[in-house]
Amino acid sequence: MDILIIVGVVVVLAFVFIMAALLMLKAFYFKVEQGKALIINGVSKIAVRFDGGFVWPVINKKRADENLAHHVRS
Repeated sequence: MDILIIVGVVVVLAFVFIMAALLMLKAFYFKVEQGKALIINGVSKIAVRFDGGFVWPVINKKRADENLAHHVRS
């Protein structure tokens, strides 16, 4: 009977951990509307995305720029 309790606790903790990880990924993904670009400033490089991307707090900074998208696609 004790083994069932331990297995149940492990299963519940694993479920909670997976749900927390998925919620974090959802919270850090930013979409950009059409015609704008998402500029992600990282530690060593700058990334420009036209559809969306992950922005990790403290490591990255984000900025949506309409003019950049116009110049790059022209």
